[in-house]
Amino acid sequence: MKKVNNRLLIKVPILHTKEDMGSLGHRLMVANDYHREVYDYWGEIEARIKSLPYDFARMKVYQDGLPDTKPELVEKIVSEVQSPNYALLRWLKGKGATIAGTENPELATEEYQLLKAIFAATDEKQKFEARKRYQERADALLSLRDNYIAQKIYSTLKSEELGILFIGAAHYIESVLSKDISVKSL
Repeated sequence: MKKVNNRLLIKVPILHTKEDMGSLGHRLMVANDYHREVYDYWGEIEARIKSLPYDFARMKVYQDGLPDTKPELVEKIVSEVQSPNYALLRWLKGKGATIAGTENPELATEEYQLLKAIFAATDEKQKFEARKRYQERADALLSLRDNYIAQKIYSTLKSEELGILFIGAAHYIESVLSKDISVKSL
């Protein structure tokens, strides 16, 4: 008997705001128009999500960068981050969706520490070395993160449920996601 795909995951490619980047966000140098473009992008994403013909109360929401930790900590993070992405998460939660911690906290911490070292460098040599360490580890970290996210979705998205995954463009989750989960891009 052929197994039927009865779990649907809507993949939403995201652009991060400085607010999404936590304590590193204020150190990022971005063009002035980037901020406006990101907020315009999120306005379009919000409109598309709000017009989806699904019961949000049956939806599981997965967020790039949101640690897979205690539910009260996930709720605290979602309530505190003031960005269009997290405002949309709060709206979905208000409609009954379940927000799931998505990322391996150890991997997120490792990446954070590598990035923090770049910003903390006091001279060009230190900055070069910190960038080199990050670049040497970045691909492996991304692959490990994708595998963890895919496993989290596989283990929590049940039969007949709908999931929505907010994820950065560098990720390629489809390559490691279980084949019995249908993926649709927003």
